[in-house]
Amino acid sequence: MKSIRRLLYSLIIIFTALSCVEEIMPLNGQFSDKPYRLGISKEVLHLGANENLSEQLVVFSNKTPWEITGVPEWLYVSTRKGEADGVIIVTASENTSPNESRTAVIQFRSTTEKYQFSKVITVTQSRAEVYFNVDKSSLSFAPQAVSETVTVNSNVEWYAEDSSWITLSKTDAATLTVSVDENISSETLRGTIYLRRKDTQETLAGINVAQSAGDI
Repeated sequence: MKSIRRLLYSLIIIFTALSCVEEIMPLNGQFSDKPYRLGISKEVLHLGANENLSEQLVVFSNKTPWEITGVPEWLYVSTRKGEADGVIIVTASENTSPNESRTAVIQFRSTTEKYQFSKVITVTQSRAEVYFNVDKSSLSFAPQAVSETVTVNSNVEWYAEDSSWITLSKTDAATLTVSVDENISSETLRGTIYLRRKDTQETLAGINVAQSAGDI
């Protein structure tokens, strides 16, 4: 009876010991004599398009050396190496593109051969919001042939839709020249210039144009 009790007691000790090695990484088939622990609070980060927006990563480490690699130029990581608990600030530079979001895949891993740990962290950044402004919403011309420029401030490619009696000339990404011939009719001419986004044909702005009737 005593031998059975001793056997049961030995088995309890063995199972208890095995249940306490969750944080000890096997090395070459044997357990290390040092408990290792390493973790990261998030594996996915999302940042807005504006500059200096940031997210926090919390590192959980029991004196286990670690590092972060694969960081692109548009990301700033406050700490790339360490061996203790800490907080890492991940900040993105401004994404000025209204057409594409950005994605980076960086790696968080241990740097000791005794403990192999690796996590992939995906960082995405939204594309910029589209903005489009013109300095004039309407143009009024005398009957004579004349031209006037309109200044455009935008972060998307655009074009101006032609009109039958209005001549349009896009000088550069920020300037549109509007020209009209002499109005020899007895009626005021009216029309609208539509400025549209190049890729989607979305209407971004409209400029009303009027030219006075010609003198008799």
